[in-house]
Amino acid sequence: APKPVKAYAVAGHSVARKDGLEKVTGKAKYAGDLTPSGLLHARLVRPPAHGAKLKDVDTAAAEKFGARVVKDGDMVAVLHERPDLADRALGMVKAQFEPPQPSVDDKSIFDHLLKTAPRPQPAGRPAGDVAEGEKQATAIVEETYLNSYVAHAPMETHTATAVVENGKATVWVSTQAPYMLKPQLAQAIGFPPENVRIIAPYVGGGFGGKTAGPQAVEAARLSKATGKPVQVMWNREEE
Repeated sequence: APKPVKAYAVAGHSVARKDGLEKVTGKAKYAGDLTPSGLLHARLVRPPAHGAKLKDVDTAAAEKFGARVVKDGDMVAVLHERPDLADRALGMVKAQFEPPQPSVDDKSIFDHLLKTAPRPQPAGRPAGDVAEGEKQATAIVEETYLNSYVAHAPMETHTATAVVENGKATVWVSTQAPYMLKPQLAQAIGFPPENVRIIAPYVGGGFGGKTAGPQAVEAARLSKATGKPVQVMWNREEE
């Protein structure tokens, strides 16, 4: 027999959030709040467009300014103990990129997406037959909807604080998928997965955009290269 509504112990009752007190009092810790001793704030040289190739980079002025420079394959970064000085040092880097030839514009982008967007079938489910469904339908409605380019914009940008030492890595990262990130990060720094620890503190918004953790990979690579704790916090433009 159905339970009478007056006997409900959960449904219909307000439940106190376990994280409520910490968040409303400002005690909640996010990835950017972790500041281990000796922390370096990293700023990375970003290409002006997807697919742009780095041709040349001059970091002499940033080094003279007092920033630490790391060049590791496709990564070029300046690091400083103070985030504002890391910002200034990044502005001193002179980088030349070879941008790719644009293959689409604002008028052809939708045709491009229709041709290239993957359409994976859910695992374990039959694909079905649209034509057969149309035969059985009493009415068919067709319409085309176009939307502009959109990007996730959570209050907290992609952030990670990494400590790599003694062959082990600990990374505090704003991620929605720590178990997916762990093997990716281990491969990037050449560590066995058991030597990589991912800690997911509070996440300031994600909406699926923080499933991947490229900022964690960047922070770990830079921490390994410098031997210091490193924090990577994307700005709004990077986000």
